[in-house]
Amino acid sequence: LDPAVIAKGFASNGLHGSGSEAGQVAALTSTNNFINFCKTVDLPITNGQQLRNGSCNPAPMGVIPSTKNMPSSKFVSPKNGGVVKAKQTFTVQMAVRNLETGNFVNPNTNYFAAPQQVSKRGAIIGHSHVVIEKLTSLDQTTLTDPNEFAFFKGLNSRAKKDILSVDVTGGLPAGAYRLSSINTAASHQAVLVPIAQRGALDDMIYVRLSCLKPVEESDNMHVVYGSIMDQVKHSFGSMYVIGNLIDAMLQCDINVFIRLLTFYLLGWFSIF
Repeated sequence: LDPAVIAKGFASNGLHGSGSEAGQVAALTSTNNFINFCKTVDLPITNGQQLRNGSCNPAPMGVIPSTKNMPSSKFVSPKNGGVVKAKQTFTVQMAVRNLETGNFVNPNTNYFAAPQQVSKRGAIIGHSHVVIEKLTSLDQTTLTDPNEFAFFKGLNSRAKKDILSVDVTGGLPAGAYRLSSINTAASHQAVLVPIAQRGALDDMIYVRLSCLKPVEESDNMHVVYGSIMDQVKHSFGSMYVIGNLIDAMLQCDINVFIRLLTFYLLGWFSIF
């Protein structure tokens, strides 16, 4: 270990230094850059593999970019809150900045196996991903399970005019979904940046997939069937019935639609 690369600040636990405050916990300390840290835990070495039961990774974090080179991403299509035709191929497009895209190593043999690097212009060398998760509704508040997702794809190609694209072939069933980006370095680790107080490095949007044709957007109005359904379902009295029927149509579930319609008709006739 070259003495020139020893981080002397690692020897301090931070409780009495600049920026210390009540409630902070003591940092781990080391005088040799934690070179033998993985000897302190009873876990296998990551060794470039995706070990589902946990591991310890000895690779350094690597090169950290400047604040002006922190990456950012934003979904271009579909639109947040929009409606996409269910069970039909659609394209996800995402704008990226300050990420040297198109760089990814073998995820089976070199996962987390090397430090983060930056390009000559200072951008993190890496790639991005898109993950789509099924929700119970657009206003779901229960926690999602990261082990479960409807679609996942690494965006391994270089961005074209700062846009990354991927086709969701065959589409997805009707319902509410969350789309998220995962920006990473070449070895698949989440990108690292120089400061704690900053904006998000990834994007996240919510969309509805419907068997009905989406309403076109205009410059002054963004109307989707989902919002209509929400308004109707929360309206007065019997309008809740119509809301439930619209909801069934949105989910492309003809069986639920027929059962609801039959139930409501029988209930209506029983009154008379």
